[in-house]
Amino acid sequence: MGRSVQTVVCFFGVWLGALSLVWGASPPHPATRPAKTKTHQKHKAKSNTKISAKDTKKARKTGPKGRNTAPASQPTSKKAKATKKTKKKGKKYILCKGKKVYGKYCLGRVIGALVEHRSIRCPLKGETIKVIVLKSLNSRKRDSDLRVHHGKNFMHRDYIWMCPQSGYAAYPRDFRRPFDKRKMLSALRPLKKWLKLAKSEKIIPGWLRYQAAAASYWARGKKPRFFGRLFLRAMWAAREEKARAAERRFRFRAIAAMSLALKKKVYPLKKQPTIAYLIAELFRQAGKWKKATAWFEQAFVLLEKAKKKYKRKGGAIERMIITGKQRADKRDKKIYLLP
Repeated sequence: MGRSVQTVVCFFGVWLGALSLVWGASPPHPATRPAKTKTHQKHKAKSNTKISAKDTKKARKTGPKGRNTAPASQPTSKKAKATKKTKKKGKKYILCKGKKVYGKYCLGRVIGALVEHRSIRCPLKGETIKVIVLKSLNSRKRDSDLRVHHGKNFMHRDYIWMCPQSGYAAYPRDFRRPFDKRKMLSALRPLKKWLKLAKSEKIIPGWLRYQAAAASYWARGKKPRFFGRLFLRAMWAAREEKARAAERRFRFRAIAAMSLALKKKVYPLKKQPTIAYLIAELFRQAGKWKKATAWFEQAFVLLEKAKKKYKRKGGAIERMIITGKQRADKRDKKIYLLP
């Protein structure tokens, strides 16, 4: 009897075990569950925040009717980003001519002029003036007398900084360089009658700036080679402003200064053909046909000497001399664009 009871109990235990394997174990009682650690809770909190950030991003991007819209705080185009970058350091203006703007550059072949407006103090009397600083420039167009086409936002007059009260003027690189004050004041005295014009106008004309710069550099004791280049730029500035009388005056001053420097052999041989060509070209523009032809021939002789010494071909300057002489023979005064 005792054995039969034991077998029944064993059979009942095996049957219960089989049922638990088939139907799965029941979940443990809450009291018997293991307690959650702090690291587990932190991990769960992080995962929840990640999901919420994604949801908020989607909510920002998607507008009404399921359309995607950019957030209001971000710029909507690359152009807006570019303008933000350019406004960081002073007032900068970009001339792109139909190209896309990217920062301070223009996307495309031609990079426009980049200028910056500044306020500086004059060294002679201490007044404050506004100037334009050229940051970068890439121009391909040139006239037959080598004038570079800069564009509307920078002209040849802007190469000279002038103080309207004292008349002191110079290139940016020389503006703050020391000078003899007594010599400078005596050199600028003849400009007094023109200073009223400089004060009255918003933009000082280019011919007046270069006139003042010539007086200032004379006080500094500059040589004819320097004045040849200065008067040539003054002629270009007068042409840009359509001041014909000033253009004629500076043309003959440039001829005088460059021919004197060429006689003194100040220029190296490789630059002499270009200077002789410029003198001939300026004579052609003035209608002095005999002098123009003589200087074109002189330029060709100097070019042959330079070719022998440096063992190089004539190149562009040779073509310019030949074309210039042909125009002088036809009595053509016109200023042409170089190809």
